Amino acid sequence: MRPIRAVTVLTATLAALAAVTGCSASGLSPTSTSPTPPPQVTITFTSPSETSEIPHPDQITPETAKQLCDMISPKIDDWRTDTSTTARADFNLVVHDWAARSGGLNTKVLTDRALVDRVTTQTCPDTRQQALQALKVGNLADDLVGFGK
Repeated sequence: MRPIRAVTVLTATLAALAAVTGCSASGLSPTSTSPTPPPQVTITFTSPSETSEIPHPDQITPETAKQLCDMISPKIDDWRTDTSTTARADFNLVVHDWAARSGGLNTKVLTDRALVDRVTTQTCPDTRQQALQALKVGNLADDLVGFGK
């Protein structure tokens, strides 16, 4: 008698489950006949105009040179009081942040570290001199991590 009762309970449970999930008595097809279509999505891309200002890789403009000086200048007092390792690490961060913001000059800086000396000598010699003293180096290239000279 128990096997019949277990089958009855199982059948009743499956019937209740079918009712809750919206299946028909056969359990093979949903009671709803038309599914809801997905919402329409439209994506539009626009190209920059020829006159928009797009940074040019490997090009240092007077504006980007000034930005380097403007980024170095407020850090000099910190470098004077930091340990040499901390000051040099921060100097590298400043230079590579500037390079990234200036159209991706990081590779150029890595392969030609003296670039930073040339830019600062031309654009802000006083700031460069103060940075040299604070970092206790003969040139800024010596403090930069990179592959070139």
